[in-house]
Amino acid sequence: MSADNKIALIPAVLPGFLMLILSIVLIFFHPAFVTTLETTMSLGLNIIAFILTFKWNGNPSGAGMRQ
Repeated sequence: MSADNKIALIPAVLPGFLMLILSIVLIFFHPAFVTTLETTMSLGLNIIAFILTFKWNGNPSGAGMRQ
């Protein structure tokens, strides 16, 4: 793991992972004013954000460089 990815673990990946876990929990235990459809859509958006976080942090220093 490169130094850039280690630095990005705490501020980017860990909160995203926690949001993903909480959105899964929210599907089963949601308030009365929130529908299951809304919680499912929230989970879908959090999955997309989590995947994009990994893609964005994949190779920030070597992007576009040829070896």
